[in-house]
Amino acid sequence: MIRTVSPAHLRAFTMLEAMAAVAIVAVLLVVALNTVGLSNANQYRTAQRATADALAQSFLQDILQLAYQDPTSTPLFGPEILNNETSLSKTNYNDVDDFNGWSESPPQDRTGNPMPELTGWTRSVRVELVTPASPNTLSATDAGLKRITVSVYKNNVLLASRVALKGRHP
Repeated sequence: MIRTVSPAHLRAFTMLEAMAAVAIVAVLLVVALNTVGLSNANQYRTAQRATADALAQSFLQDILQLAYQDPTSTPLFGPEILNNETSLSKTNYNDVDDFNGWSESPPQDRTGNPMPELTGWTRSVRVELVTPASPNTLSATDAGLKRITVSVYKNNVLLASRVALKGRHP
């Protein structure tokens, strides 16, 4: 006895079912690739912020090691020209307020040499006289406390800012 199978009994994927399966796999693949891309972008931003924070913190520590005011002459706020402190080089700066308004792009090492791997980065400093009772309040006169703010930018986007206080008396 020969058995014949009618087409109604055959079980196979139709073209429509195959296309639906391919579409589902394609959507899942797009979602997976987007997730990986977002994760990589987030890791990149996190690494940039960590670099910016390290640049700000190290520069702030370098500045805080200096004297409160110029130890060699009549104290002036900012670089003293008589001490060969110019806006072109920080190597002769000897007190914290010499750095007021300082900006470097790319950031420089302690000896003033540019760090070529940091092209597009900028480090800037603001030094302000503040009142000891309220360090967030600016003072028109020197009350014995300076607020130093170091900001780090990448392509003009602020990534990190560090603030410290330096007092006349340690």
